[in-house]
Amino acid sequence: MPPDLLADVAVRAAFAGADPVFTYRVPPRLRTLVQPGQLVWAPLRRQRVQGVILDLYEDGAAEAPPELRPDPDAPRDAEALVLRDLADIADPEAALTPAQIRLARWIAERYRAPLYEALALMLPPGVSQEAEPTWRCTPAGLRADLARLPESERAVLYYLRRHGEQRERELRKQLRGSDAELRATYAALLERGLVTRGVTFSPQRARPRQERMARLVPRDERLEAALGELGRAPKQRAVVEFLRSYSADDQQRAPADGGLPEPGEDAGGQRPVPVAEIYAATGADMATLRALERRGVLELTTREVRRDPLSGDSVPPDVPPPLTAAQEAVGRRIPPALDPPSAGPPGPSGGAHRGPPRGALPPAGPA
Repeated sequence: MPPDLLADVAVRAAFAGADPVFTYRVPPRLRTLVQPGQLVWAPLRRQRVQGVILDLYEDGAAEAPPELRPDPDAPRDAEALVLRDLADIADPEAALTPAQIRLARWIAERYRAPLYEALALMLPPGVSQEAEPTWRCTPAGLRADLARLPESERAVLYYLRRHGEQRERELRKQLRGSDAELRATYAALLERGLVTRGVTFSPQRARPRQERMARLVPRDERLEAALGELGRAPKQRAVVEFLRSYSADDQQRAPADGGLPEPGEDAGGQRPVPVAEIYAATGADMATLRALERRGVLELTTREVRRDPLSGDSVPPDVPPPLTAAQEAVGRRIPPALDPPSAGPPGPSGGAHRGPPRGALPPAGPA
């Protein structure tokens, strides 16, 4: 049996007087997926938190640290250290390089900052998430006799029966009692087997930007009928006429060899048009487009907008700045000083004869 793979993880938590860096066991399903710098979910106390793997090593290997640091709620054993397993990978693409980890360690030491906060400076924006505990009824909880339960447990179980799985935050808003009292109630119901604990993750704040698009449905007879019916809806008629003219311009720009349609365009249809262009050209709004969609003459779609952070930036050519008068005066004196004339006979042009070129070998003498 191979030795356990261990990971030192800087977790997203606050601990007075110490950096929260703990040792976790990597479960077999994650062994081939994790790497130093990976953003992961780790258990800490009663919840899951995000953390960054600092080091990976096998249990008992020479590079293993002399002392492992289990998290505060890891099981205690008098004879052996018990480590908890990593929960999961938070984002497969969010991983730091070894150089970034070294830089984060330097920042944390230099500025007395928490190590995870220094590491988070180099993570992609928007990947930070929080794990929130949830509670839901078990089959036994759905069948339980509420009259036999204490009042606090009865209130929690009744609310979960009616509303399904709930976050602790929502239960705190709806039920009476302090946080400590509610936690004691959850623990009592869990021990009775009437509820079970789960976890849900807050959505990532960074999402792909979506742009709304619109195009005419490629049915000429329906378009003609729609134009006849839109006499009292000038904005809808303006949208249809604008998209028809846009389609005609596309056909004029189409390649003569009948090439493949562009992404988002079918063989007999129109390339989708951003609704922002339609609004600017016709004064319409989304209600106008929805009305046309219900008539079956217009199709609304979305597309992901690729963001280029360097788009529109131009880098000017590197032109040396002009020299000052003093710099020019010094510059004219440097070349003669680097290659002084020799004291030999005059050269062909009447000047002093210069020695061999710099770097040339001297003529060979008699053996």
